[in-house]
This record gives sequence, structure tokens and C-alpha cells, in this order.
Amino acid sequence: MSGRIVKLESAGVVALINVNVGGRLVFFGRKGGENMIKSDKFLLEETVESEIIPDAFTDFVQYYGQEVWIGPQTQWWKHQTINMERRNSPINWPPDPYVSFGKFEVVEKTDSQLVIQGCVSEVSKLSLRKIFSLNDKGLLRCHVEATYHGDGETTIDLWNIVRVSGENKIRICGDLKEIDGPTHPFEKKAIGKKDGDFYTFCPDEMTKDSLPPEIGWGEDGQVHSGKFHMDMKYGIIESYNERLGDVLVMSFPICDLADDGNTCVGIYPTEGHSLGEVYCYHTLDEDKSMYELECHGKAETLKNGDTASTCMALFFKHCSSIFEN
Repeated sequence: MSGRIVKLESAGVVALINVNVGGRLVFFGRKGGENMIKSDKFLLEETVESEIIPDAFTDFVQYYGQEVWIGPQTQWWKHQTINMERRNSPINWPPDPYVSFGKFEVVEKTDSQLVIQGCVSEVSKLSLRKIFSLNDKGLLRCHVEATYHGDGETTIDLWNIVRVSGENKIRICGDLKEIDGPTHPFEKKAIGKKDGDFYTFCPDEMTKDSLPPEIGWGEDGQVHSGKFHMDMKYGIIESYNERLGDVLVMSFPICDLADDGNTCVGIYPTEGHSLGEVYCYHTLDEDKSMYELECHGKAETLKNGDTASTCMALFFKHCSSIFEN
């Protein structure tokens, strides 16, 4: 494919990247198979009538797929003066439209690697460069670099988000992290089980009759389950689709090397974020239900011309159960 969709293929695995809508990954799966991530059909179409041309007033559109946001969320609109309503709002929403919907230019393309460059955001004064590499074992690496073009300093972390179907079961190794207050104004409690070192999030238990009162269904038939913040033991989040018998594995580093080159130190995102996060959104309409699997890079303070970076890897394996090692 060419144009707005760029294709990488190796080892019977296909990755599609939409360079016109935030340079986001929109398909990842076996050749001829189903998509292992959740994407709106708009992202997968080669030709569309119009694209979003972002500015500081662009509203958020949920197209799903995989993308990279810039943390912390509390600072998204606080350092710009173009849209004062968003700057003064306590909601801290939406994310930077240039990051989510900006067009990326192709810098380099081979059968198994794509390098793309985004524009400078008028909101955050950051530009993103993304490198997607698909190796001969079907593992996709997503490397992101953010360069600061503004005055003074800014402290950020880079925030990978992968959306998957709400029919899946999600497993993450770690403990729940206590945070102050809800992450969304309409947040309610999500359903999860702890089994040893693992938490599993189970949408099949979210039936209309079985939900406890403190969770409940909204008047519009939606349950807004909010977000789990996790103290990670390993940089892995798993998404199991029982119907397909496949587990999508999201892997990311949670350690960094100290100055001596030997000692491992923890990576700490900006305030209000955790290394691993799972946002659960479920409705009675299964097509709209989803999980957001999220990982944060370390907090970095940048001056003009400085660059921060992060990476994650995606691969999948066939399993009869998510509890197989």
C-alpha cells in the first residue's frame, strides 16, 4: 500500500501505519488474518473524502489504533495561549491534536522499517519522529523521539497507547497503585481479579444483571470503568482473545542504566502517571467496548532542541489460555 497507509511485512506478519492521522499503527496481525488491535475503519481506508487538519481547537475523535501521547495530562494545555478555554479548564482534555491527528512525512521506507516525521505542535512545541521496525520473527518495535522547539524548559514523558477489543481479557503483572481522585469525571470501578502476581481484567463478567451497584450501567447503557494504575513488576501487558486463541503482548522497558553503566534504576513517569495503566471502557454494544493498554517512558526535562525517546514492542503468540506462560 502507499499514500496514507504504509505497509510493513515480515515472517507472515503485517503492520499498517496511517501516516496522515498521527502516524499511528492501525493494523497488526497475521497476513490474511484479523486485526489484533482495535481500529476504526476510517483509519484503514486508503482513500477518504477529507482528513482532520489539526489546530488548537480540534476536538478529539476516537479512531482507536495505537498512538503516542505526551504526558503529563495535567499540563496538556497549560503552556499555550491560543485556546484559553482549554488552558483554564480543569478537565485537561483533549490530548494535543497535532500529536493525534497531524500528518507525518515518510523519511525512510523498506519492507520491514518505516521512519516518519511529524510537524511541530502549536500546543506543546514538540515534534515527533517515529520508527517502526518489524523483524524476521514478527516482532514490531515502535521507537518514538520527541524534540522540543519552545522557549525555556518542559518536562514530559512519552505515553504509548494500544487499543484492543473489549472482548479480550487483559493480564498485567504488578500491584494496583493508589492515586488521588478519579482519572475521568464519570469514572466508576472496573472489574479485575488478582491471582498471584497478576491482575486480570474480565469483560465477560460485565453482564447487565451481575454488576455490583457501585459499578452499575449508565443511563446510556455504558459503564465507564475508569483506569487502573499499576506498579509494574515486569514491562509486559497481555491481551488475550479467546475466540482467536491469540495473545497480543505489549512489552516495554521499565529500567534504565545508571551513570556507572551497570546499576539498574527505576523509570518514573511524570506526576499522575504510572509505568503501566489499563483504561477499561465497556458498553452493552460490544463493538464499542475496548481496553487501552498504556505504558509511560521516564520523565525528561527538555530545553530547545533536546530530544526525549521511548520504545515498546508488540508481538503475538497462539495460546489456549492467557494463563499459559
